[in-house]
Amino acid sequence: MELQGPSDGCQHIPYEGREQLEVPDFALMMAPRPLLILSGKYDFVDLWGAQQGFAELQQCYKVLGVPEKVDMLTVETGHGLGTEKRQKLVSWFKRWLKDDQSPVKKSAQDRFRLSDMLCTTKGQVNVSMPGALSIMQENVNQLDEWASKREAFLSKGKKTVQAKMLDLLGLKGLPDHKIRIEATGHDSMREYEQYKFQLIREGEMPVPCILIMPSRANADSPVELRLQEEGKGTYLSEYANFAAALTEGKILLLADLRGFGETTDPAFYTDAKYWNREYRNAMVSMHIGRPIMGQRVVDILTLLDFCSEHEFLKGHPVKVFANGIYGPVAIHAAYLDERINSVEIKHSVKTWKEYIERPMQWDMYSNVLYGALKYYDLPDLIRLSNCPICFAD
Repeated sequence: MELQGPSDGCQHIPYEGREQLEVPDFALMMAPRPLLILSGKYDFVDLWGAQQGFAELQQCYKVLGVPEKVDMLTVETGHGLGTEKRQKLVSWFKRWLKDDQSPVKKSAQDRFRLSDMLCTTKGQVNVSMPGALSIMQENVNQLDEWASKREAFLSKGKKTVQAKMLDLLGLKGLPDHKIRIEATGHDSMREYEQYKFQLIREGEMPVPCILIMPSRANADSPVELRLQEEGKGTYLSEYANFAAALTEGKILLLADLRGFGETTDPAFYTDAKYWNREYRNAMVSMHIGRPIMGQRVVDILTLLDFCSEHEFLKGHPVKVFANGIYGPVAIHAAYLDERINSVEIKHSVKTWKEYIERPMQWDMYSNVLYGALKYYDLPDLIRLSNCPICFAD
């Protein structure tokens, strides 16, 4: 947990940390039945955690009067089920299923062909049996069945919807702590003044942002809050990205919400097999009951407070431009806060149904909101928001 987060999804359920559940708690559910733990000293699965869990289980099984029914074997290997583990496993099953503690005899290694181990002629159950239903299709069917429930829920009014949304986002309410604005830099450019800030809210991560005040800005100039998943620095490195805004006198506010830009998690903490550039951040956030989307919504509300308080920005309409992973975050923020005048989104998910229908996509964990589709989908929020929200692609 300290180094790589909650590891594979097969070892994690949403919010188990918030509910104070640990791996030994799940193992204890089968007590007092015999339980064997097989570990490799060099396994990427944490050995220290396995040892701590085993120690807890030993105490529990002792209280239950069957200390002999829990055991652990650690061998000088990595991941997998090597010879020593297999022999221990067979011995364990023989002992408790056959009451046989005789030594395991190692026989000549049999070679199995893949075809010998198939239970169907095609090697896949859901294409071998007529009328078979895949898990993916069952999920789509479930989503469609919930459509009427979502409509019924949304008809209860904004107060009810907002309360449930905050719950799903892992927020106890809208943030009520005042922000602290720390100026961290200022540069005078040919066509604009550039200011750097850190926005501090108690209990939250700082939000680094850059304010660009064009020389042509006036009292009616809009504030364009730009949320670029590639990072504000990358966006500003190309003058063409903001040249038109300078000409038109638009005020630019660029920020890196937590996990992006200046606060990006080092890449070596996230294995490519997880198909998510911020797997560690996303999964730890879900583990503690604060989905990363909800945390980023708080960051947007912090930026809106900044726009309401800073002397350069007070009274100016705020338009949000977001791309990629930021899309659903901006949609939720727009529903919750009427200070946003409009939202434009590019290259982002438009409905969570896209995830259900095509589950092999990059970066889905970043925008998973556990249980949300029982209550609403992204198009519902767009329809019910007080400001226009559009996709530019």
